[in-house]
Amino acid sequence: MRRTSTAFAPQASPRLGRDETWPALPYAEWKPTYDTLHMWMQIVGKVKLELTPLLNDWWNVAFTVGPRGLTSSTIPFGRGAFEADFDFIDHQLTINTSDGRSRRMQLVARPVADFFQEFMSHLEALDIHVEINTRPVEVDNPIRFENDRVHAAYESGYVERWWRILLSISSVMDLSAELAERYGYINRALPAAELTPFVENLAHRIASFPEHAIAHAKAAVDTGAFGSLAEGLLAEAHESDLSVASEVTQARVMEELKLGAETYASELEMDYLSRLSPQR
Repeated sequence: MRRTSTAFAPQASPRLGRDETWPALPYAEWKPTYDTLHMWMQIVGKVKLELTPLLNDWWNVAFTVGPRGLTSSTIPFGRGAFEADFDFIDHQLTINTSDGRSRRMQLVARPVADFFQEFMSHLEALDIHVEINTRPVEVDNPIRFENDRVHAAYESGYVERWWRILLSISSVMDLSAELAERYGYINRALPAAELTPFVENLAHRIASFPEHAIAHAKAAVDTGAFGSLAEGLLAEAHESDLSVASEVTQARVMEELKLGAETYASELEMDYLSRLSPQR
């Protein structure tokens, strides 16, 4: 089988010490790699989507963080199973089957179309026959995988940094929602049956806010998401000052304080948000 990856030389990547827990990951610099890796992972994820029972919010296709990268975990097929592992230390994708066979492909800079062709060829060689919807989801200007020669970057150093950040996040204490509530890490834990009406109520409340207040909040979030921590804090303070200066906002704040806002007891009351009177 011809390997399309050999036509693309590995890109020079910023290395990091492997003891770094929170390495720098500048968005603008690693975005080309991020966009390409996103498409590669959608290809693998769509295979799992086709072969596993649907769970709410498509949790059945979620990847699991592991000691070397990300894994699809077990995917049933026929009388056996297989899994696809992204190894972000040796930078390769390995497909292992329950009958002892495996296939491996290198993670190097190359177009999404070439990755798609090779990955699907490996599945066929392992007698795993599956068809997927090749249109990417939740991206602007989607290009079908088989036609995508736009996204072709892969800087291994940035990928390893991203994975190590995920590893640090996933290695923190794993608590149930109920226990986290008892510890005070979250305000409240909701049974599944109460989640939808609670979110709907919260959405209605947010929609009742003055338009200028929502605009200021969005501006602060955007700056914090794409800028540095210092820039985000400054933007939050600035946008908050502009919002609070409004007479409408000040009147609403006074009303909510009278109802018990900003107190521990009222935060724990399940009907707290519903008691706040919408005011435009």
